[in-house]
Amino acid sequence: MPPKDPRNIGGQRRRSKGGRKLDLAFVLDTTESQDKYITASAAKCKDVCIALQGRLDEGDGLHLAVIAYRDHNEEDEYVTKDFNGFTSSVNDTVRNLSSLTAYGGNDGPEALTAALDKVRTLKWRQDAAKVVVVITDAPPHGIGEEDDDYWDGDPDGKDPLFIVRAMKRRNIVVLFVACEPTMDAGYEVSFLDSSSTIINASFIFLPSVKFAHDFYKALAKITSGAMLPLTNADLLGPLIVGFALEQTDIGSLASDFAPLITELHEAGMSETDISKKLFELMQTRKVKVTTLQSTEVYKEPPEAAEAIAIWVDAKNTPEGRDKLSGLAPVGQTRVPEEFIIQPNEQAWPTYEIGVTLKNISNAFIQYSYSENGVMKNGTLEPQQIGPKPTKFRLSTTYMFNFKKGRKVESTTHSVALLQRSKTGTWRLISTE
Repeated sequence: MPPKDPRNIGGQRRRSKGGRKLDLAFVLDTTESQDKYITASAAKCKDVCIALQGRLDEGDGLHLAVIAYRDHNEEDEYVTKDFNGFTSSVNDTVRNLSSLTAYGGNDGPEALTAALDKVRTLKWRQDAAKVVVVITDAPPHGIGEEDDDYWDGDPDGKDPLFIVRAMKRRNIVVLFVACEPTMDAGYEVSFLDSSSTIINASFIFLPSVKFAHDFYKALAKITSGAMLPLTNADLLGPLIVGFALEQTDIGSLASDFAPLITELHEAGMSETDISKKLFELMQTRKVKVTTLQSTEVYKEPPEAAEAIAIWVDAKNTPEGRDKLSGLAPVGQTRVPEEFIIQPNEQAWPTYEIGVTLKNISNAFIQYSYSENGVMKNGTLEPQQIGPKPTKFRLSTTYMFNFKKGRKVESTTHSVALLQRSKTGTWRLISTE
């Protein structure tokens, strides 16, 4: 009997778009140095959610949670702050993010461990992709950094290594967004390249910390996540969208192919042969996965891999810290990669997304936008499709005019507010 077709598992053909769920938790360091990243999170949240919703189940596909944290001291209003767990309301999430303010934080490290523990106890859905986005510019307590008022770690006895391993068992993946240049004092250069399926981001800065960089990489590795430095708050939205879509696509594929993998295992096929079989199936069916790609910002010294491995393999955080005491602090020996000099404002590259438009109305649709001070425009006739993808510039505001006879209706939309449905179509949506 031939192996089961993963597109027809359970009597239902696999859908290439839609049919997916995502639980996304934002964890924000709200100490004083984080003001611009808190503002960016609130400003970009709606666009992020709109970009994600078109790839998920309608109605209940996207669940959102917000957890803020500061530090363990009497001056701060809170150590951690949540908003009653997950919600499906994008507006509530934007409102919660907008209510956060940056304040406090006495020493260098902050109460990240307490925040991770709060995330772990959220009510995650079993059938959803589970993604945590941690936005911070400081390490947690207890990993050996200077100016740490809690050298032995979280004062409540929680251990971040224990917590992320528990998260891994529940398939919760963590993206650590390290805000620069605050955590690694220096300068910045950043580029962003985006398309409908791949988002590329590159960053560069000068290193100065001792252990935080490798510790975050280790925590991310344990959960099969990522640690990415962020030097420009405007890039926060694309980073989150790219990572979340990547995890959603991977989770969907894993679910689709699980019965086939089990069957091949039971038939005695080796891991190598199973991997080859799956690759052939995916290649034949032209399976596509959204991928977040980023360049390495450091020429990593040999000690870096060893430091990350020590954290990953450590029984607990104090053990890892003590073992690292025999190594030269890796953060002080990193050297930046060669990079392209930051262009001036007029020379910034253009980023576009291809959208095939369909005018299903009886009105003419005209759109216009400004490109380097020159007005450009286009027209869609009634009932017209395409004929080919229109290249829209990301982060550009477009004016759409709907003309029928003498009546003209106008609306302004950013391309980020073109929503894709699970059937693959796009529609203009209101920002209100």
